[in-house]
Amino acid sequence: MEDRTMGRKRCGERGYAAATAGMALLVLAAAGAMPAVAAAPEPAAKRSDAVTDLRFDVVGGRWNFTGRNAALKEVAAVLAAKAPVEIRIQDPELEATKLGIAFEGADMKQGMAFVLSAFNYSEFDDPKSGKRVYLVTSLTREVKPAPEARTTVAAVQPKAVAATASNGSGKVVTSIDEFRKVAPATIKSREQTQAEIDAEYKREREEKLVRAMDALKSKDVNGTVQMQALADLSASGDPRATAVLKEAWAQTQGMPNAAPQVARSAWQHAAQLQFANADANALLLSMTSSNIPAVREVAQAGKVDMERYRAAQNPR
Repeated sequence: MEDRTMGRKRCGERGYAAATAGMALLVLAAAGAMPAVAAAPEPAAKRSDAVTDLRFDVVGGRWNFTGRNAALKEVAAVLAAKAPVEIRIQDPELEATKLGIAFEGADMKQGMAFVLSAFNYSEFDDPKSGKRVYLVTSLTREVKPAPEARTTVAAVQPKAVAATASNGSGKVVTSIDEFRKVAPATIKSREQTQAEIDAEYKREREEKLVRAMDALKSKDVNGTVQMQALADLSASGDPRATAVLKEAWAQTQGMPNAAPQVARSAWQHAAQLQFANADANALLLSMTSSNIPAVREVAQAGKVDMERYRAAQNPR
């Protein structure tokens, strides 16, 4: 059987901290799920003239899905009508993001991994609705224009990280992979044990976390790389990311363009930790009093999500 790189998502890892059952888990594509197309989403303006093809059926518990030139918001509604899932889109700008993907024979976890493969997201169960909730926070690679130099995230010096900050080489990298390449997790054969698969995904997640922390300390990256690093950091589901986000917030809370990005990352990070980490929650809540309206809006939305999640976990 030909080796294949299996479908995966970027925020979580099966088996990591087993006590956090319900937080973001790795979704692995099993043998029966065969994605026919898996294209990265494109801004709506680029494909406005294309014909939308959006179809979804569940046959024997298996998903058959086609979503070409379909907006994420439309996809969320179609899925919710036929499956016990709810996609919550944190950033309204992502609602119109067009997908280009089709697959057959996937179970629910595999299907959602394919549909949201280009997004950072966390997931948890909502006991009240009985649905699996997917909180979509950003694209895995931000497509927004990089902020100008005066508004980029300042080089962060987290106390929790022992590595020495770069003094600057004079060459500015423009992508997170250019800063440091991380080999994606791969499944070499279908005969691999679950422990081996979990270890491979844990390796990728750990490398991305360390890369993100180092990138935010470096003087050799631009605003785009800093945003990509924040996305990887907040999607890690690792408590170590809290200290770095605190430092990023301390250095950007007066920057109207950079601060909202840090706020979105803080929300995603707290959600990844199931709103159970006191430090991550405190960071998010502190942003509700920001003097930047966009930050307050994000933080207030995060607070509502936190309260909703807690209410769902403790129904009266």
